[in-house]
Amino acid sequence: MVKFFIFYIYKVMLKRKTVLLVIIILTLLVGNIFFAVKYSSAIKKLARAEAVKANQQKNQKIIEFNKLFIEKVLISGKEVDLIQDCNWRTQLGD
Repeated sequence: MVKFFIFYIYKVMLKRKTVLLVIIILTLLVGNIFFAVKYSSAIKKLARAEAVKANQQKNQKIIEFNKLFIEKVLISGKEVDLIQDCNWRTQLGD
């Protein structure tokens, strides 16, 4: 009878440990999934931000060229030759 009782207690304790272990594993798994989704979202946001930054840099170069063109050509009323155009491009960093 005592042997049966000890076996029963051992079985219950083993079952509790198993349940506790399963709960811990599931909690860790859910945490990993949560962080994977957050990481994926952050990567997508970063890609969009980099695309916007590249577009803004391109637009800034266009604006700088337009300012230079208006200042040197339209206001002065002179014609632009190829050498001046190359000089402007080097000034703007193209």
